[in-house]
Amino acid sequence: MSDSVPDSLLQAVKLDVGRRLKFARTNHPNGSMTQAALAEATGVSTRALGDIETGSSNPNLETLVKITAGLGVARLAYLLDEAVFDQVNSEFESVRETAAARKELGVTSFAFRADSEPDLSNMDINSILHQLQTWVAAKQGGTHDGGSPRP
Repeated sequence: MSDSVPDSLLQAVKLDVGRRLKFARTNHPNGSMTQAALAEATGVSTRALGDIETGSSNPNLETLVKITAGLGVARLAYLLDEAVFDQVNSEFESVRETAAARKELGVTSFAFRADSEPDLSNMDINSILHQLQTWVAAKQGGTHDGGSPRP
């Protein structure tokens, strides 16, 4: 009996999710995580994590959300979509490079400042708050509080 297209597609997706999970776990910007460490952070058993990594399990949405959150990733499609996976990993790489450069230079802290102050003289407070919200939403893929990843 041959596999139907949906079964083969499901198996391919399970293998892709497993590959992404293993990569994320072993290449995390805060250092490689064991399955046990990720299990502790997520509440998902090491056995379930192992089964997902090998593609022998069909994790439910709750499990995928727990794993993604445990990895510190806010984008739920991280394990499901290759483009999102690549984008988040690129951001993680930037975090690693920045941390390595700071360490190499002996930098222990830094602050950001604007080169010029915006002209707020003819703006009402609601307009200012709206611009701030827009800016924060655009920056959510960056870093916060000292450089920990917030993808």
